Amino acid sequence: MLYNDVMGKRVTIEEIANLAGVSITTVSFVLNNRDEQKISEETKKKVLQIVNLLGYRPSAFAKNIRKSKEKKIIALYTSFSAEPLKKALICDFLEKIVHCFSSLQYGVLFLDEQDKKVDIADAIVSLGLTKENFHRFGENNFIPLIAVDSIINDPVFFQITTDYEKLNSLAEKDLTSPFTYVDIPHNDNQLNEEIKAAFQNVIFVESITDILRLSGLNIVVNNEVLRDLLSENNSVYFNADLQKEKYSQIVKCTQFALSRETYPTHNFKI
Repeated sequence: MLYNDVMGKRVTIEEIANLAGVSITTVSFVLNNRDEQKISEETKKKVLQIVNLLGYRPSAFAKNIRKSKEKKIIALYTSFSAEPLKKALICDFLEKIVHCFSSLQYGVLFLDEQDKKVDIADAIVSLGLTKENFHRFGENNFIPLIAVDSIINDPVFFQITTDYEKLNSLAEKDLTSPFTYVDIPHNDNQLNEEIKAAFQNVIFVESITDILRLSGLNIVVNNEVLRDLLSENNSVYFNADLQKEKYSQIVKCTQFALSRETYPTHNFKI
């Protein structure tokens, strides 16, 4: 009997077939990329998504994975923006996450928006996608996919976002004067609404002109890009420990996803 040797628990090809609502033969054809039987793209996607969710591998293949010394490849995917502030924020994220993965001897691959299917990576970390774009991308890729700064709320995927209420509490504890939270608008509007709910005063900036308008304020930010741009004319609070914790959690979630280990929760607010 075939089973999932990575998680150490038995997952049979029969279970895959039952969950997908297809025959064992169909599952076998999909897994082995055989074309003797005509199988719709929708059915193929459904089978592969269930396979990914359960971490199913034929036992011999799984044992080879555990023994392999090959470097893991992490692909980074985001919706690149022509807006200078968003572009700076993306570059800052990429620089930091590449450093995190490189320290683990992981290779890193950058994707552009034209990449629909990734064949050479072991996992994908996405930044700032809308829920619709995330699922559209995920439908074509059947490797672990980790969402950063996107509200997905799907148990198949790890999701890491900022805990804005926690950041507000820390700022209230550390600062003696009223403050304004400043951020670059997120692509996921749910995150923008979370920000508005967490802080009493919020300003979203979309350009350098918006930055230059801010002067003489007590400001709380959540990234080094805005910290550096606003510090000259304002008093700026930035909690570096929270940022380190967030990047650490991204790496942990990627490692759990690669290992196919079970985890009690997939959603993290840092």
